[in-house]
Amino acid sequence: MKAVNARVYNSLENGEGFNGYKLVKARKNRVWTDNAYNKLVELLGNNAFKNELIGIGSAEKEIGKELVSELSETPEGGIIIAPESDKRPSVVNNEFEDLTTGE
Repeated sequence: MKAVNARVYNSLENGEGFNGYKLVKARKNRVWTDNAYNKLVELLGNNAFKNELIGIGSAEKEIGKELVSELSETPEGGIIIAPESDKRPSVVNNEFEDLTTGE
């Protein structure tokens, strides 16, 4: 399966296409920013912890989505193969050039 996936990925990456599939950005989960720890402890005290800093969804319930959006970020996802029916936009071929040159 890895070899098949690699072949499809390479075909799509090179702009050759593969019927029914496209390359899209992978989904990523939000993560706390560097300043979130202190702010959450200030606002929530011990309730900020459950053996680790509470999850983003739990914090939204406690302090609201607006403040959590200031304290969290969603890292950019990698590029993966997805069916044509996937709602994410297709990655344009020239984006791969930027990825390989480090620009």
